[in-house]
Amino acid sequence: MRALADVFPDVTPIDRVSTNAWEDIREAVEATGRRTLLIAELWTEVCLTQTAISAMAEGYLVFFISDCAGGVSQEAHDDAKTRLVQAGATPINWMAIICEWTPDYTTDERQRVTPHVMKHGSTVGLSLEYIVAHGCAA
Repeated sequence: MRALADVFPDVTPIDRVSTNAWEDIREAVEATGRRTLLIAELWTEVCLTQTAISAMAEGYLVFFISDCAGGVSQEAHDDAKTRLVQAGATPINWMAIICEWTPDYTTDERQRVTPHVMKHGSTVGLSLEYIVAHGCAA
């Protein structure tokens, strides 16, 4: 939780009692007027699946970040991803999101993302450090 608070210092966590986050975030999501959601949760087979399926039942288009959740076992994680896809959700991974939203290394948006990827991106962060250090990206 501390790592998320470091990345999003101005966001107040929601104190939830249900494993289905949709019950607690629905009103805030509706207030945005957006109909496409990008969801990551702690457990794929519990929180992520319940939240995504609930949102889709209300007409939302849902993308789930498949590598930003885990299961109590690999089988549970894989089964939940299969269930989500069958229910109509689209899997995507965190690196694909960054590259789709900020494909150009020279933009201000990418410059704002790069330090976070380098700090929190594990081997991807190391690769990005190499690219930046060797001038492979403008």
